[in-house]
Amino acid sequence: MGCGHGDLYRVLSDRFAGFDYVGIDQMQPFIDVAVKHYGEQNRAAFELGDFTADSLPQSDYVIASGALSYRCCEPDFIFKMLDKLFAACRIGFGFNLLSQVDHADGILVAYDQAAILAYCQSMTSRVKLQSSSVGDDFTVFLYR
Repeated sequence: MGCGHGDLYRVLSDRFAGFDYVGIDQMQPFIDVAVKHYGEQNRAAFELGDFTADSLPQSDYVIASGALSYRCCEPDFIFKMLDKLFAACRIGFGFNLLSQVDHADGILVAYDQAAILAYCQSMTSRVKLQSSSVGDDFTVFLYR
């Protein structure tokens, strides 16, 4: 979700074979770049869409890297998105969030790692946390 230029497809295809990839992004210029670079791959598809509002296809894995750290006026936005994205996966869901930002009133928002982890643990007992070595973000993996 929020596939950007689709480079996760390249990273995954360097490591794994025989998978289908669907990248969704709400920015047409990003989709255009992804299609230009990876559109010839018969197992990769890139779609224009808003994963926060649209229904999502069921997938083995759902990944949201960098897509959830944008400010939203809805107070429970992050929790609604975690629920929605986890519901769309059959095996696992991974995401990262910022734990600090340079400008508190800017477009990006920081999240309390402990609060996010506690929420994820209420969704499933199979949760893995990875903190960044730089300390400004963290990644969480949830498994069914």
